[in-house]
Amino acid sequence: MEDNLKHLELIEAYLEGNLSEEEKVDFEVRLLVDKDLEEEFELYKKIVGSFKDIRSENIRQKLQAIDDEIDSNSHKPSTKFYWWAGLAACLIFVQIFLNYNKTSIPLPLEEGLPVLMGDDHNLAFQNAMQLYKSGKYDASIKRFNRLIVANPTNDTLHYFIGCAELNSQKYQEASQHFKNVSTNSNSVFYLKSKYYLAYSLYKNNQSNEAKLILQELISNNENPFVEETKLFLKEINEH
Repeated sequence: MEDNLKHLELIEAYLEGNLSEEEKVDFEVRLLVDKDLEEEFELYKKIVGSFKDIRSENIRQKLQAIDDEIDSNSHKPSTKFYWWAGLAACLIFVQIFLNYNKTSIPLPLEEGLPVLMGDDHNLAFQNAMQLYKSGKYDASIKRFNRLIVANPTNDTLHYFIGCAELNSQKYQEASQHFKNVSTNSNSVFYLKSKYYLAYSLYKNNQSNEAKLILQELISNNENPFVEETKLFLKEINEH
């Protein structure tokens, strides 16, 4: 059990981009030669990773898919499989418990964009965006923040920092960045930022502020999240 816990912390640190370059290389080398670590790494991504941001309505389907896959295998799953599956189940129910009263709020996720910002920023921006698209939100925030120091009014940077913070459940920090973008009606992220701002405010126990934004959005014909906005308003009104 202790070895599993040590591997869990190491795997999480690697996937979240929290290892130094030397530690990262060492981990990747170990993956090539350590079969136990490789097995746990793949199981973590497959089982725990698949439940990220899971919503209560699709838990049954997720669990059934795993069960079907086990049945389809000719060999008996290892003890480690059940340990990791148990860990995933615990994470699911903890998340359900913490979000019980707000599970019906729709959150359309921003997957990220292969956008180039200019010759001086291409590589740095692409690296930050790749981290974001890989789900390494904390690491991407650090990279985006380095870029925004030199370009503090850039709506793209503010938007994706906000999205990364939203995915990391840093709602107060996210709301500040979305506020920045939502004041710029010329931004391509203007309407999306308003919705995400409302979501961040609501999660930060600022329901009245969130409701005002949603009421404004619901009357906008260009709102990309029309149905989500309706459901969100319904959720607020029912609580």
